[in-house]
Amino acid sequence: MLGHRFSKYIVPKSKIQSDFERLLSVFLQLVLITSGNVSEALQWMTDVDRQYKLTTPNYGMGDFIEDLKKTDISMKIREVVS
Repeated sequence: MLGHRFSKYIVPKSKIQSDFERLLSVFLQLVLITSGNVSEALQWMTDVDRQYKLTTPNYGMGDFIEDLKKTDISMKIREVVS
């Protein structure tokens, strides 16, 4: 009879997300919850970051907001809200 064999879980490369992608996922969910109010979603995200440490010392909320400005995110926000 064979038992169970356990090994270390290795995350597939396709599931590894950049800091921006990870924070963007949270941000888009918050935009949906706030009915498209981006300012309120960013306030909530800052509060959630303080409580759950979503950001790292290398990539903070300021970096995320700057990257968000550089990205054409308006299309994604429209998809989420509608």
